[in-house]
Amino acid sequence: MEFGSAFDLPISPKIVKPISVRSVTDAIVELVTNSDDSYNRPHESSNREGQIEIYVERVKGGECKKLVVKDFAEGMSREQLQRAITFGEEASGFEAGRSVRGLFGRGLKEAILALGDGEITTIHDGVLDGARIWLDPNRRSKCSLLRSPLPATDEIRKEVGIEQGNGTKITITVINEEMGCPDYKTLKRQVRNHYALRDINMSEQRKVILTLQSGTDRSSIPISYSPPEGKIVCDKIVNLPGFGDNISIRVWESSAELKTPRHNPFEEAGLLIKTKGATLDNQLFRYENEGAACYYFGEVFCEGIAERVRAGDFGLIDPARAGLNWRRHPFCQALQSEIENTLAPLIDKKKSELEAKPPAEVLPRTKKILYDMCRLLNRFAQRELAELPTTNGEGDERLDEKIHELIIKPDTANIQPNTPRVFSVYAPQDILGQSAVRNEVQVESDNPNIQVLDPTVTLRPHPDPEYSYLHYGRFRVAGSVWKEEAYITCTLGNHEAVALVRVAPPGKRGPKGKLKGPKGGFFSDIAPDESENPMQRVFYAADTGKVLIYIRFPVVAKYLGPGLKGSESPEGGAMLAELVGEAFCRAMAWEAIKAGKYFTEIDGFNTAVNDLQRKYLHLIHAIVKR
Repeated sequence: MEFGSAFDLPISPKIVKPISVRSVTDAIVELVTNSDDSYNRPHESSNREGQIEIYVERVKGGECKKLVVKDFAEGMSREQLQRAITFGEEASGFEAGRSVRGLFGRGLKEAILALGDGEITTIHDGVLDGARIWLDPNRRSKCSLLRSPLPATDEIRKEVGIEQGNGTKITITVINEEMGCPDYKTLKRQVRNHYALRDINMSEQRKVILTLQSGTDRSSIPISYSPPEGKIVCDKIVNLPGFGDNISIRVWESSAELKTPRHNPFEEAGLLIKTKGATLDNQLFRYENEGAACYYFGEVFCEGIAERVRAGDFGLIDPARAGLNWRRHPFCQALQSEIENTLAPLIDKKKSELEAKPPAEVLPRTKKILYDMCRLLNRFAQRELAELPTTNGEGDERLDEKIHELIIKPDTANIQPNTPRVFSVYAPQDILGQSAVRNEVQVESDNPNIQVLDPTVTLRPHPDPEYSYLHYGRFRVAGSVWKEEAYITCTLGNHEAVALVRVAPPGKRGPKGKLKGPKGGFFSDIAPDESENPMQRVFYAADTGKVLIYIRFPVVAKYLGPGLKGSESPEGGAMLAELVGEAFCRAMAWEAIKAGKYFTEIDGFNTAVNDLQRKYLHLIHAIVKR
């Protein structure tokens, strides 16, 4: 096949989003769901039943060299092909009302560009067409079309591997060395279990074949998925408060504990979030670290998601195509709340069943160590919280009264020269619009010597349940000239808030804030937890102040047993101190993030944990060595 001149890959002005394909499996998911969509679109010469073939070539060391995905569905005409290679141009039929997953028209291009160079070969109504997509040395997306469509002769069909009817073949030569390929057993499990592929792998109308070529070894197997065994414990339709959409929720209880879907799209616990023809996410939300929650799986069907996206509300979908926009979109937040309310009594009941077995008694000497640890942690916590911006006398950022309008905290502050200071902006839910654009605050300074480092702030829901009616964001201000003043203005639609900033030495510290935490201190207890197959080795429960040590976590079980038996040994004591120190540093790091001590959440959290470990971990270890 002879391709024409190269041109920049076209990008629709409607949407430009970041690339989300981060592995060979991600690329397979995008291409297989595209093929399934093609089978599901009605066409006079296409068959709703059909096969999808996946071919992966892997070399020694786990490097992927080639990925091919082929279907025998409707194929594409030249016009359809041109739409398919345009970023953001809806080519799946979703906007026309069909039940398909291709919400943004990005999966095909992302899969190719994330892995390397790709060819699209397609046969439609007896005519063959094709395109090449690649990145040039300057990282610009390039494309070239076949010079002209060709008759699909028997010879061409044999070469392509589509010997009858219509179909499409995507061939990707993998150049990106970071895109490794797992072994056959792992890849098979990932393709079978990925939440976005389960319905396809269960469909009687679809046959998915996976072939892995590794050196001279070649293995092929049909892929099918069967859900875990379980009994249905919830089957209801609810009306989503504030939006009026009907939501179908079905939950099964597994006979065995499953694994959490947290950061793992292949695990089976959790509820699949579905709309017309699309599985968008798998979630347990705030219960993702609960062992009892991992006995439940099921699905939530919400037709309103598809309807809203079709109407132009693209903010519903996470920009990185990683599920729904749970953190920022009001509809998603309402849906999450309804799902959590459904799960809560089921999980509480399961926890009671699992906790019916009495835990082993903690020895008196160990109890004394745990008591001393709690006292020590609370002293450290008091010291850390007193140093956070929430207790700064220049402008108390604690929210002591209900907020009814857009505000900046602190509203008056001194900043030191060339030292950025973090400010917070708060907005009650009732002044925000339904559109995600209304969540963006513009920040300006009226003095060029005092600069706003973050002129646009995206508001997000407040993490503290006490302030669940609020959205907030943070921005930084820096000044360079002594005694200069500026009014900082935050604008959200028709709403404004103003703060006065001076470049001057810090003011005197106000009274220290009270230690916020459960009764008895920020840390009320340290206790072993004997849950089966825990998701983590230690957990701080903010609502009770307890630090829970999961003694059945594999590495913990090597040193600590029921009742924290083994903590009297040097190795067990070191493990206990390490776990308690980890829980303390993580809890204090989140307090520092919420107070604005660190600007970005992920990097700030890691920095805070490292700082706190250097500061306190050796002192916590000293407790068990006495």
